[in-house]
Amino acid sequence: PESTDAQQCATAAAKQFPEIKGKIRRAFDFERAARARAAERVLVKRQGGPLTTVSAQGEHRVDLLAPARSWTLWIDETGDQFDKSEGRPGRVVGILVPEGVALPALPRDFHSSKATSAQVDAALQGVLDANVGVFGVALDSLGPAPGPRWTDTVLEVVAWVARLLPLPESGAVRVAVKVEQRGNFTPSVPWELGVRDVIRRLVVVAPARAARLEITIAAVGKDGTTPLGRADALAYTWGSTTPESRARFSASGLRDSCCVDVPPSVLRAAWEGWGGARVPDGQTWRALVAAAGASDTSTLLGRFMDDLAVRTARDGAGWASWLAATAAHLDSKAIDLVAVSREVDWLQSAAPQGAVISGRLRLAWAVARLAAANHREVVDEDGLSVEISDLCVQLLDEDARLVCFADLHRAVAATNRLDIEAASEALARWSSAPVALPGLQYWGRLRSSQGQHQAFRGDLAGARASFTEAIAAFDRLCDPSDRRAERGQTGTYLAIVNMDDPLVDQARSAEALEAVVGPIDEAIPRLCSSALPADKYAQHLLLRWLLSRGEREHVSAFLATRRRWQMGAGHPWPLIAFYRAALLDRAEGGAARGEVLKLAEQAIRAADTPMSGWTVRLIGATLATAATAWGRPWPEAQECIDAVRAHVPRANVAALEAFLVAAGDPIALLREVLPFNFR
Repeated sequence: PESTDAQQCATAAAKQFPEIKGKIRRAFDFERAARARAAERVLVKRQGGPLTTVSAQGEHRVDLLAPARSWTLWIDETGDQFDKSEGRPGRVVGILVPEGVALPALPRDFHSSKATSAQVDAALQGVLDANVGVFGVALDSLGPAPGPRWTDTVLEVVAWVARLLPLPESGAVRVAVKVEQRGNFTPSVPWELGVRDVIRRLVVVAPARAARLEITIAAVGKDGTTPLGRADALAYTWGSTTPESRARFSASGLRDSCCVDVPPSVLRAAWEGWGGARVPDGQTWRALVAAAGASDTSTLLGRFMDDLAVRTARDGAGWASWLAATAAHLDSKAIDLVAVSREVDWLQSAAPQGAVISGRLRLAWAVARLAAANHREVVDEDGLSVEISDLCVQLLDEDARLVCFADLHRAVAATNRLDIEAASEALARWSSAPVALPGLQYWGRLRSSQGQHQAFRGDLAGARASFTEAIAAFDRLCDPSDRRAERGQTGTYLAIVNMDDPLVDQARSAEALEAVVGPIDEAIPRLCSSALPADKYAQHLLLRWLLSRGEREHVSAFLATRRRWQMGAGHPWPLIAFYRAALLDRAEGGAARGEVLKLAEQAIRAADTPMSGWTVRLIGATLATAATAWGRPWPEAQECIDAVRAHVPRANVAALEAFLVAAGDPIALLREVLPFNFR
């Protein structure tokens, strides 16, 4: 409840400034409702129930509705970022109701921000259960422009309904738009100019459609008994950041299919290409393929792109120019392999009969797929490396830089299999190549890869020399961002070599570490509680150094922050969690055994996910084996170890089996099984 002081202040303010009495009352109402929803959330969690009861029902995409002669479009918004840059980003949604369909009435004073979560659930479920369409756009997807933007967003929703609405075979179609009044936009404000702008834009690309639509727009007051109350529930759900709203929106099935964050310019280009009004140019087409949801046919954009592919395969319009755009991208300095992969994938699906994709693009596509597998630490199981090797032989003289790029990824794939001989063989053709042939950046990467292979073989002095040579090459790059990224990764490898080499003294090891993470005293409080992807490798490096070289005060400083430790997803988070456990065990022993086991469990679970490749599963099996030294049972050990042996035959699983018989030092086991940067 509100404090007595707050109530007295509000009463005094309302007396002194009666013109804001309503705002004060609404502020108290909203705060009261927020507290009630928070209490409701706590109760649901305590009882183990779901945060929402909403379930997706029926089809609500406007383009898939059955045609009708008359419609009413009820529009409401959420957020306050329409007239200013601060606040919650504005979102506008419309519920499109065909003639003859009625939504059950809500209470006249219904407002989602003052309702309970269960009441908002019920309001939205009424939309999902009805034969109605939904379309919504976010203000920030429209791009920046000066002045108030609420009307822009409202008219964007109207324009999309005009584009997408299925029309009967003949005759006029009426769309009556009802917009909740906002600020100065009262029922007396005429909207005719907005309607004319919608029709003017539509007639350029779809004149026959524009001629059949009769659109009117009117502002109406908020009334829960009309569908505006349900539009309010939908807008509120989309814009709210509370856990129950996120769960409700996800369960509704409206994300991306009906409520879109794709920039309207991109969506409009896809719609025009799908309808045949205009063939997108190369750069527009690339933006379409790269956009979120482009490959998912359940989304509006995905449907457009899928239908465009079918039409292109039939008549060939645009295909050659899009192929040329992808080839030009490949020739540019900044190659985005993920984008190339998507583009070639789409081009293959839309290729007219007899169309040919060049070897260079096929190589880039294959490398993109291999790079994605390498990023997930997935062992190459589908022969991609063999396919790439064959293409590299054909294209070496034509595009040496692309071939070098491909060989680097082949080497990573071999390393993930722990096949260091194959990794070195993948790079053998570049051993004596001049810098100019692959270019300075790739030449530095070749030296860095050579250093990794030397470290895997135990040649730490040779590895240190290769890493130092690579860093010197990266320091000559013109682009500062390239310098930082390349230097950071190879600097990490150099720091690992220096901490692992007993011939390197403590000062030199600390210097290599600080070249990556900064001063140790500052890095510990900065990294210890960070879950940012940009910090995860630095935190992993710091923890590994603390375990192998850390001085007492640094270890104590890190452990003192353990109430702030966080956990992210993906590699190397399993190692981070396990190293935290190992540090704690060394410092406090049995007194902290419960906390140590909890961290170890966290580490093992993080390595055993549906997205984990066999490299990460090997790491997970090693962590699970090591944790048995702390008393963690692992009844399925042999089954898991046998699976790792089958998929990563070069892994030293014999050491895991021996440890299960006679446990030793957990960190020593990691050194024995996981070479160099794998641990």
